[in-house]
Amino acid sequence: DLAMESVDLTAGLRAAKRLRAAAADLLAPTRPSVLGEPKAPYAVAVVFPAAAPASPDAQAAAAAATELFAREDVLSLFLGST
Repeated sequence: DLAMESVDLTAGLRAAKRLRAAAADLLAPTRPSVLGEPKAPYAVAVVFPAAAPASPDAQAAAAAATELFAREDVLSLFLGST
């Protein structure tokens, strides 16, 4: 996984793609499972700090970012301090 210091979606997605490209030749895909044919034996995740308190706008922005990253087969996580 990649831990980002700021909520920079472009940098996070670029870093995820670089990580995936670097690891592509290291590991062969695993066998098919009940969940379908795997693309790789690992998952790429990007961890962002929470941008703002849990407001409707912040939640909508995080949901949109999650959808964007999911289209690229990257898990995005937004962690805030409690």
